[in-house]
Amino acid sequence: MTILNIGLNDKDTHKEISINLARELAKADYTRLETSNTELTLICAVKDEVVTVDYLNNLVEKLNQDCIAVKFSDGKGILFHNKKANKDWGSFNNDYFIGITKTGGITKNFFR
Repeated sequence: MTILNIGLNDKDTHKEISINLARELAKADYTRLETSNTELTLICAVKDEVVTVDYLNNLVEKLNQDCIAVKFSDGKGILFHNKKANKDWGSFNNDYFIGITKTGGITKNFFR
């Protein structure tokens, strides 16, 4: 499984993005919410074969994110950047990455 950290603040309006929209677009098998140092974050476990460049571009664009932290099943991580953003978020830092556990996940019928 590939793990994604998706911040739930719109990069332009700073309003919270719909958790259900983010979950649906991510095609996640399992999700949970965490609060990072900066915002509410959706942690998603997604099948490796789902995570492609087009998939990540779609997430970044539709959720209006500057970048999404991605950790692949082999342990390597990237910060996938919005191509339109002029900001360089630097390299993936595992110290800031929020992993996923088998407890505390959001059920399929979660609404907020």
